[in-house]
Amino acid sequence: MFEAEVAGLNALRQNGAFRVPQPLGVGQARAGVFIVTEFIQLEPLRDQRAFGRQLAAMHKVKGPLHFGFDIDNYIGTTPQLNNWQETWTAFLHMRLKFQFDRAPFPKESQRLAEKLLANLPTFFQGLDDIVPSMIHGDMWINNCGVDKQGQSVLFDPAVYWGHHESELGSMRMFGRFDDELYEEYHALIPKAPGFDERVEIYELYHLVNHLNMFGLAYLDRCTSLLQSICSHI
Repeated sequence: MFEAEVAGLNALRQNGAFRVPQPLGVGQARAGVFIVTEFIQLEPLRDQRAFGRQLAAMHKVKGPLHFGFDIDNYIGTTPQLNNWQETWTAFLHMRLKFQFDRAPFPKESQRLAEKLLANLPTFFQGLDDIVPSMIHGDMWINNCGVDKQGQSVLFDPAVYWGHHESELGSMRMFGRFDDELYEEYHALIPKAPGFDERVEIYELYHLVNHLNMFGLAYLDRCTSLLQSICSHI
């Protein structure tokens, strides 16, 4: 897990859009394993407009031709598959199926999950220009901040190269990002047709992961979101 985090931190540092703590190493002690990084004195995120511009800049950096990452990593404690795929829908199908197969879905939720997977390409009709973007992968308010100089900082990543919209799914799940952030972001990367339906799919990935990690308290939200998504099929 920590070796994968080091790879993710280094990838974000190479991207250059945000300040990212430099990883110094991983190791093992009698009490367990550990990761050591550069220390950054953090304060809460303040200028969300600036953060939105930086996020768009991160997503616009040119990457590889395919979708994935050099190694698998983790989303929370759940393994996250990063096998390279030529198309985004193939990569997304792989990711969703892995979560769905682990989920304690009742029959109706399982039926909806299977329906979504079978019809996944329909949500991307007309989007022939999806290019891989650097994705933090676990973007929420507690995985970012600012340093003493006011520079935006990202940490605790689950990095991969993916569709830029997928970042907004985890951001939406818990909220706490201001409208001004999204205004700045979409001024640089406008919403494509069907955005609202696709971002529900990206949020679903994280909700089902929470269901798998933390239990049935998340089942109703997962089912409601599956119903909303499948209503567009």
